[in-house]
Amino acid sequence: MVGFDLSSVETNGDYSLATASGLYHIVDQSTGSIVTSFGNTTRGGGWSITEVEESAGDGFELFWTHENGKTQVQKIDDEGNKQSTIRRKMAEHEIVFEADLDGDGLVGFDLSSIETNGDYSLAKASGLYHIVDQSTDSIVTSFGNANRSGGWSITEVEESASGGFELFWTHENGRTQVQKIDDEGNKQSAIRRKLADHEIIFETDLDGDGFTTIENTGDAKLLHNLTQYYIKDGDDVLIGLTDISGAAVGPNTFASWQAVNVEGGDAGGFELTWNDRSPEGLAPIAWKVSGSGQYQEHIDPA
Repeated sequence: MVGFDLSSVETNGDYSLATASGLYHIVDQSTGSIVTSFGNTTRGGGWSITEVEESAGDGFELFWTHENGKTQVQKIDDEGNKQSTIRRKMAEHEIVFEADLDGDGLVGFDLSSIETNGDYSLAKASGLYHIVDQSTDSIVTSFGNANRSGGWSITEVEESASGGFELFWTHENGRTQVQKIDDEGNKQSAIRRKLADHEIIFETDLDGDGFTTIENTGDAKLLHNLTQYYIKDGDDVLIGLTDISGAAVGPNTFASWQAVNVEGGDAGGFELTWNDRSPEGLAPIAWKVSGSGQYQEHIDPA
């Protein structure tokens, strides 16, 4: 045998942990090579290292367990020298080490969903709010106090156009407010808009009128409910969108196409723009729509 006769401790994640010759060894699983050796596997006191993963900065994180059930996490440099102690909730440690560390059968948080509208969803677990990227199903940030008193709770989240996220807070007495937070969940500012404008950001019906505003920048406004798109004209008359046969057209009519904008047509009626949300990202298309909301023909997008 050339080198160490390694005895595996764990193989979760990108780096695995092994022991040999009284040392701990961190192994790069992509190459099978030892990247550093350190420590004393025969130390007394009941402590041993059971997990290792690369640190988000540099070096590595080690998960220590004691025979009495206590645990701790340490950061080491690339040579195995201790840098600091890391304190997080156990579920957060599980995400780093990609392992079930507390024996509850789960890796990470046992999320309870709050909302799944838009590109980011909101959930809570372990007393925290969690923002989840729906394209990867991964937690992008955890923050706040999901058990706070005072009647306030967060009910919606979406990415902010200027970075970070926007949170829609509701109070049990019906009051609402919107806050901007950074990527770590720290409050940046309060955001004041009309409720219809908030609906555009959060992509949901916030006032309980049965409609979600999609856009309201021109004389005509675009809304939808669960089954149909609606155009609200300059007189605030709601006009249901239909296809050439008169059947209702709504958010789920076409697999990946979503209506995103409406404007009054130069020759009457309306012009409706559609965006493709499939991975292919096809070019936008547009419909010419009659004054009664019925499709007439395809036209070039404005």
